[in-house]
Amino acid sequence: MAENDGLSQTTQKTDRVSGPSPELTQESPDGLFVMDKDAFSLPRELSGSYELLSCLKYSEQSCSFLLRDRATKKTVLLKTASDLLLAESLQNETSMLELIHRQSSPLADTFPVPLLLERHGETLYSIRTYIEGRTLEELCESSYRKPGIAIPRALDYMIALTELLHFMHALTPSLIHRDIKPQNVIVDADGGCHLIDLGISRFFGKSKRSDTLIMGTRMTAPPEQFGYQQTDIRSDLYSLGILLLYCITGEYEPNPLTLSELDPPVRRIIQKATMFDPDKRYQSTQELLPDLLAARYPSLLCAREPARPDRSAAYWKRTALMLLLLCLCLALGLILQHTDTPPGPSVHTEEAHALPSEEEPTFSAPRSAPPGH
Repeated sequence: MAENDGLSQTTQKTDRVSGPSPELTQESPDGLFVMDKDAFSLPRELSGSYELLSCLKYSEQSCSFLLRDRATKKTVLLKTASDLLLAESLQNETSMLELIHRQSSPLADTFPVPLLLERHGETLYSIRTYIEGRTLEELCESSYRKPGIAIPRALDYMIALTELLHFMHALTPSLIHRDIKPQNVIVDADGGCHLIDLGISRFFGKSKRSDTLIMGTRMTAPPEQFGYQQTDIRSDLYSLGILLLYCITGEYEPNPLTLSELDPPVRRIIQKATMFDPDKRYQSTQELLPDLLAARYPSLLCAREPARPDRSAAYWKRTALMLLLLCLCLALGLILQHTDTPPGPSVHTEEAHALPSEEEPTFSAPRSAPPGH
């Protein structure tokens, strides 16, 4: 199944029922809309370079189409916007993708590449590379009995997404995705994950108290994204925790009943990532990633340290303090020994310094005069 460019399941169904008219498109077996060439056409400036293939989404305000590049024969994605807010979103996405691909990191190659951004009449046209694959929503909803995928597979996807978010958050300033959801994660044929739809992504600003616009998907967005305070990197980690829950259970709500059915390591990750207070969540991808790896590979961690006792941090602090005190005592003993030992080869015993008693008078022999006197 091809990329659906981040459309939610509800939106797709709505668009297919009330969106494109029968004369505009006809749904193909793979779920895409095959274009009726007489019902819609590209602007003359674009039709010479691109050919219409199919429609992913159609409305009066915005559309998404698959095109074929006539020169390279590659499939690309076209998004249009005639609404002012949607046009700003397209411009924002293009700017963010251009910034990402200026970075010298192999992770930048997992994001779509912007190819064109032009306005023709009252409509803005954006063309970018097309990522072939299936969304996490499609993968999780493909089960006939119960939505969701196997826990190891879900953790693999979360580890890959955490690495992508670490790349975005490490930019200066940090780039916050703000719309992490199953429809915006594409899994390619090799199992690689791709984040798409950066239309509402923004840079973190320390001086801001809240986001300028309240946008996002309510099922996966954190509370602060709806006016409580400014979103930051912890907001993306909240959405990642909800995404992990959805991938395993098909549910978006981390209620006690749903969480009780999960393995303890996975449950602890979701609970911490989705805390209401951002200060109680994971504070960075570096903090989240070790827990994901431990949950994914518990046997590997046990094999690496089979004989290591499970001791607390307090134990190691006490041990280090005792070793330090022992070293100090040894050093002090050496110092005192060096101070109490007088110079010279003679050794003085306790008897040599004792005072003479009355019963045993002592006599000292006269000293001989030194030579020369």
